Amino acid sequence: MTLWPPEVRTDLRGGLKARDKGDLELSAQFIQRAWETSKIVPIELFKKEPYLKTSGIAILLASVLESAGKHEKAFDVYLDALTRIQQVTEKQPQLLGGPEKLRAIAISYKLAEMAADLERPEEEERHLVWAVEAILRSVLQLGEPTGRPDHASEAGTALPSDMDTRTMITELSLPEWATKTDVAAPLEALGAFYAQAGRVDQPRVTDEILHQAEAWAIKGLEITMQAKEQASKANPNPTCEVAFAVSLFNVAAMRRMAKDNEEAKKLFSLSLKQSKAIGLQSGIEHAEDALKQLGVATDPPPAPRT
Repeated sequence: MTLWPPEVRTDLRGGLKARDKGDLELSAQFIQRAWETSKIVPIELFKKEPYLKTSGIAILLASVLESAGKHEKAFDVYLDALTRIQQVTEKQPQLLGGPEKLRAIAISYKLAEMAADLERPEEEERHLVWAVEAILRSVLQLGEPTGRPDHASEAGTALPSDMDTRTMITELSLPEWATKTDVAAPLEALGAFYAQAGRVDQPRVTDEILHQAEAWAIKGLEITMQAKEQASKANPNPTCEVAFAVSLFNVAAMRRMAKDNEEAKKLFSLSLKQSKAIGLQSGIEHAEDALKQLGVATDPPPAPRT
């Protein structure tokens, strides 16, 4: 732990040691102190990609709290970590590197998953929307690396190329979701969220919420289409291709909720076509299910050869 600032080093070491011994309460106490210290010392102490390191402390603390069954407290720690990165995103986005942006997306998606488990649908949607908007804004428009071009749902790494920083992050033994961000996951999850919200057995969605959700969905589709046009046909952006399939689905779901079933059918069909083209299995399943609910037959699987 010698690469960590001395202000947090001792507490981090103590927290990791206690965690490895199974003393989660003592571990949380040590790491909580390190987290609080990281918020008041100059950020420059953490050198390169400092927000990757400070958010790593928060994730370490929250993961210990989760292991101890303290999910509400863990949620609050994740939210605090995300909020701090979001503040930098809004005021000085040039200070954040690609891995730090991917880390924020990963935390937001984690919060959405926890919100679903805690039965907080509004927070689930808010964090999914933020994660997807961050993907569209940072990954697609700025051309951040998203994974190998031959696989649409390949994960992007939130680990830096700088060896000292990589060593520091590795020492925390963070969960895999925090170091390898599947940028397709939030896109797919938001589509699934809207699919569930649009089911006929769900409570009536207010016109205001529907309007806001559709406005976002259309915006996402427009950004994705623009990014697709800019991408090279010979080397398409894999995340952009996934975003296009899911954005089509999201707008279709909004049209279905507005009772515009004919337009919904067209958009679901386009989403299905795009999902098949890129091999996005979850997109295929969601689109086929939506079309069946609207009374549209989809192509059956080919009969086995005899």
